Amino acid sequence: MVVVGNDSADLQASGASTTPIAGTSLGEAMKAGAAKPRTTHRLRRLTRGSNEVVIDMRRSATIESEVVTRHTDPVENDDEAEEGSQVDVLSVQPSELQVQPLNIPQPPVPYLEYGLDRVLFNPGVYQLQDAASRVYNFDPYLQKIMPVEQFDFNSLKEYKTSSEDTALSAIAKQESARYIGSTSSMTGSLAHFHYLISNWRPLGLDMLSYGYAGGNKPPIAEFTKINKAPSAIFLRWQDGCYAIDADKEFDSGNVLMLLGKSLELLLTLPKDEYEKYRKSDPRMVPEEQRLAPESYQYSTMGDFLMRSQLDAYDPRLPGKGTFDLKTRAVVSVRMASHDHEPMTGYEIYGNHGRWGSYEKEYHDMARATMLKYMLQARMGMMNGIFVAYHNVKRMFGFQYIPISEMDRILHGQPDTCLGDQEFKASLKILNDLLNKATTKYPEQSLRIHFETKPAIGETPAELHMFAEPMSEEEIQKIQDKPKEKIAEFERKIMGKEDVQTADETDSAGEETGEGSSEVSSAGSRQPGDDATALARSRLDYKSTDTPADKPFLNEVQETETSELRPLFYAKVVVQSRVNGSIPTEGRPQNLKASDTWELDYLIRESEVSRHVWALYDDTRARRKAALHFDREEADAADGEGEGKVKETDHFIEFLKDMSRKGGKLREKQDLADAESGQPVVRVDEPLPRHREKIETLEDYLAWMYKREQA
Repeated sequence: MVVVGNDSADLQASGASTTPIAGTSLGEAMKAGAAKPRTTHRLRRLTRGSNEVVIDMRRSATIESEVVTRHTDPVENDDEAEEGSQVDVLSVQPSELQVQPLNIPQPPVPYLEYGLDRVLFNPGVYQLQDAASRVYNFDPYLQKIMPVEQFDFNSLKEYKTSSEDTALSAIAKQESARYIGSTSSMTGSLAHFHYLISNWRPLGLDMLSYGYAGGNKPPIAEFTKINKAPSAIFLRWQDGCYAIDADKEFDSGNVLMLLGKSLELLLTLPKDEYEKYRKSDPRMVPEEQRLAPESYQYSTMGDFLMRSQLDAYDPRLPGKGTFDLKTRAVVSVRMASHDHEPMTGYEIYGNHGRWGSYEKEYHDMARATMLKYMLQARMGMMNGIFVAYHNVKRMFGFQYIPISEMDRILHGQPDTCLGDQEFKASLKILNDLLNKATTKYPEQSLRIHFETKPAIGETPAELHMFAEPMSEEEIQKIQDKPKEKIAEFERKIMGKEDVQTADETDSAGEETGEGSSEVSSAGSRQPGDDATALARSRLDYKSTDTPADKPFLNEVQETETSELRPLFYAKVVVQSRVNGSIPTEGRPQNLKASDTWELDYLIRESEVSRHVWALYDDTRARRKAALHFDREEADAADGEGEGKVKETDHFIEFLKDMSRKGGKLREKQDLADAESGQPVVRVDEPLPRHREKIETLEDYLAWMYKREQA
């Protein structure tokens, strides 16, 4: 048990003892009167398994609570506590935190074309073409997607990472920001703070049909394993601030990486302008258009300056009127994005059903990418996301999902106050963690891993953070590792000439696949580090859920090594209080704007040791295992290890079979449409309004005679 107060002198002044009585925990001693905190302080307890943390905390006027007195002794009854560990307990009221938008003039944000704005104001999916009547809801031009080999990807604007964006760095200096990042580099890490604060809240999927998962069987309400796997970023020291870049060690090329950008242009450019990107078009994309700056939303909170690209705009939407564009490939293509051709016959036939339905794609999106979409929308202060469903060759339909609908799935309520407050609380805790790491290793670039582990028994959910100091040369070596394979893939599939690298194409599509390569860390490359080498040789790469092997970790602790590389390690646990009470399941439920939500969080920092390095290697191994498997639906089949791979391979064959059958049906339907001789009908075209005028008996007889003649 740990007692943490604003000032140990306060406890001494009130007669409190800071040393436990022999054979008695501090909690028992306090109950017995041996330790009585001053009544002017608020006393709190965080129950963490068999440990109880007593917090004597004085609230600051700004609510962004001060760091309380640190306890530097090992925590009692904690198997993973290290000598010299340091505990900080803080508290925050998320409703009083503010994300401040910066009023920086930007180029105009594009509108949707082809009348697609109708989708924004109607719930559910808008089909491009009605299957029964063959009537088009939108321009038939949208239906057949320009093949990737015909699209001139060299004409796309260059994407800049946070560390490459000089404009972002300049704004950071003006705003005195310490950390700069973009949606693509920050959302993967922020997802783990959602897991922590919400205590792994299950997804709310009550909108799915009763028979979707098979009668009484409920749909899977968990995130995919690849989403639960550790995330990694680089914190790159640059001229007075730190730039947050995504860790691209396991990136790989796939057809969705660039197709997302191509389809984004399709949705926001008139047909004539979009055709300029076709390689066979004699017209060239004007240089001023290719080099024109993108539109961004810049915002700050705490030490952060955040950049979010704005995809589309409609002034009729609430708030700023901006929203994100997301292109969502069908399940068969996502499962085999590196060899997508055999999978492009899979089609969406209707709203409901286990396969070939919008419901299936929506469920997969909720499990795999909706958390990232929600965080990106909030970071950019957008109203929601516009989703285009496709199979690489054909477009099927469109759907607008506002933040309130995403919150219903992710936070259990359509009222956005809980999601808004959790987002700000996540940034606050992340800010504190980065400050600790950069204080320990000032003005150095860091490689940072985050992982939130679910509660097990009496052990609460915990977020683990590792920060490893690295040189720019080491970072660049890791970032460059997948570029050659990505470039080769793009030359082969995309027909690109001067191939952009993974960094430059990161924002092109939101469904970028994760490739495979060997685990690489500067920590393991040091001669004489036998503990790290032993850790690597004993790790199980087959399961992303593989926990640390405690007997093995104890063995590692005893291994003789020369010198360990520097490493920052901290664990975070949280406890929520709503209107003064601890909520059930450890997370707020149905939070209202009038409710008071207080979040206490404990950060325990441990000194570097062989034990900590073994935990770090274990975390990196789990990340590699998840990304090496390289399938968004990695848990499509139940089971673990080799059996899991075999079942998933069977699942791939099942999807290929569906794709083959779908392709044959499409050929028959296209042939029938061509032979019917019926003109293409669009719902937005006016209907013929001519009517026969029948006022007398003679008119009626004449009309009847014409019918008989016909």
